[in-house]
Parts: sequence; C-alpha cells; structure tokens
Amino acid sequence: MNYCHSHRNLSKHLIKKNSRRTYWAHTEYPDFGGELLNNFGGNIEEARTAAEKNYCGCYKSLADFAEELTEETTQIPESLAYYIDYERMGRDMELSGDIFTIETSYEEVHIFWNH
Repeated sequence: MNYCHSHRNLSKHLIKKNSRRTYWAHTEYPDFGGELLNNFGGNIEEARTAAEKNYCGCYKSLADFAEELTEETTQIPESLAYYIDYERMGRDMELSGDIFTIETSYEEVHIFWNH
C-alpha cells in the first residue's frame, strides 16, 4: 500500500473517531461537552467520567460554589459569616487542583471535582 493511500485511510479513521467524540460531546452535554472533551485531550472516557461522576453543577461564580459547599458541610456561626472570603476560597480550590472549571458564558461556570 502506498503512503498516500495509507494516509487517506488514517485520515478517514480519525475523522470518524473525532465525529463520534464531537457527537457525544454535543448531544450528551450541549452546554459544556466540547470544552470538557478538549480539557481531556479528546479522551472520551475521561470526559464521560468527569461529566457523570465529578460534575458539581453550574454556578454564577467560583465564590457561589465555595459558599454553597461551605454552608452545606459546615455550621458557620453567624458572628463569623461576614468574615469568610468565598472568592478566595473558590480561587484556592481551583489553584490547588481540587476542582477545574469550564466557563460557557457570563456568570455560567461549570465546576468539576478533579479526582
């Protein structure tokens, strides 16, 4: 088989494989599927796991996520509530690698655990 013919077959295979990935991303998770797939270098299994097991939800900001998580898991005395900086908490969670985000539009941040 000559190089050109072999190259064409490989190209057809890659287009077919990429089409399946793109179809999955846009039908299963139209809001963030394409970006999620990109985040995992096109690995559909890792993207699927992130979407099914590690997705936390869509929030206006990281601060909103940090606030909700903190309030659901911790009893905060009212006298201390005003001192908590949820923006920094959210930023620190992302910088430490605990979570990753996909921002799809203004005040639309999809958050995933990075397990």
